[in-house]
Amino acid sequence: MVQIFFLSRLLLTAVFFFFFLSLFFFSFSLSSSLDCFSSGLHNQLKEIWLVDNLSDRDLLQVTPQ
Repeated sequence: MVQIFFLSRLLLTAVFFFFFLSLFFFSFSLSSSLDCFSSGLHNQLKEIWLVDNLSDRDLLQVTPQ
């Protein structure tokens, strides 16, 4: 009876250990994919800003002063 209790407790500890370990790796992979997404979003916003500045500059050159 005592051996069954200790074995079930050991099994429960192992399950929780692997659960938290997998949760840690999942959160790490999620954060790295979010970093990749945010850097891609930053590059897109930078390109939009450059295009907007270029078009504003072109408009200023076309208009007579």
